[in-house]
Amino acid sequence: GGGRGAHNSALACHSVIQRLNPIVNAVVHLEGVGEVALEMEEAMAADGALSGVPILVKDSIDVRGMPTVVGAVARKGLIASSDAPLIARLRASGGIILGKTNVPEGCLDVQTFNPVFGKTSNPYNLSFTSGGSSGGSAAAVSCGMVPLSIGSDLLGSLRIPASFCGVFSLRPTCPLLPPEGHHPPPFVPFNTMTMGAVACDVAMLRSFMESACTPVSGGDAETLSLPPVPMRSQTAVANVANGSNGKLSPLDIRVVICKRLRGVPTADRVVKVIEAFAERIKNAGILVENVGEEGIFTDEKSLQKAHRVAFQAMVEAQ
Repeated sequence: GGGRGAHNSALACHSVIQRLNPIVNAVVHLEGVGEVALEMEEAMAADGALSGVPILVKDSIDVRGMPTVVGAVARKGLIASSDAPLIARLRASGGIILGKTNVPEGCLDVQTFNPVFGKTSNPYNLSFTSGGSSGGSAAAVSCGMVPLSIGSDLLGSLRIPASFCGVFSLRPTCPLLPPEGHHPPPFVPFNTMTMGAVACDVAMLRSFMESACTPVSGGDAETLSLPPVPMRSQTAVANVANGSNGKLSPLDIRVVICKRLRGVPTADRVVKVIEAFAERIKNAGILVENVGEEGIFTDEKSLQKAHRVAFQAMVEAQ
């Protein structure tokens, strides 16, 4: 919650970042203690789901007064004049923005390295990658720098680093959250890129979504309203999630399993883990549908090309 306890939490996270970031290089901009105190003054007036929660933001999303470099030399020193609508919503819910996290140049890779800030390492093994493109966000949460970090996802940019770093992530349905304020900007009328989050646990992701789906008073971007997915057996769902006994009706929840992605070599031991997980939830009564390599992304190369073109146009406009 808010108040002095939240202030101490924000300062504690600030201290952890200062201590651990030289090791993993997850954070590329950190506000000073004075700026954090001002953030706290604003947060104490809020009473939302994120009241007092320290947050880091991917360095492709605008936060007022902070740089948005996106790992591009041409964007060094560019300061955002306003918050992205999503960030404004998180502030209104009491979130405390501490700084920005590292990305690959233009968010164009599944690892995190760029010529401005260098490489973000995996907290479990510094010689391994944190994944990408929200690798800085995932590494920061994995290290305990913050409980919540905001990122974005086109073809796995939240999910891949979260899995590499052993944390939780959520890629919301497009366009549930407003995409404005992201760099590169949306490049098609129905954009498949969406902002989302990496978090220390599922409960924090739930708090994020509650805040992220609440427009700021006075209005910002429109929010798509979607009907909830029916889960009639909440107790059984919880039992399955924590490994206890529990059975679900196939109508309660449905899971799609893809063991390999086209063009992405997958180790056999990873496939075996996925197969074991699928078998476990299937035995619990969940409807499992397997799809082949062609069943997930039928035109990923076109999406990557469009994103690259949008990034190049952004750089040339500086």
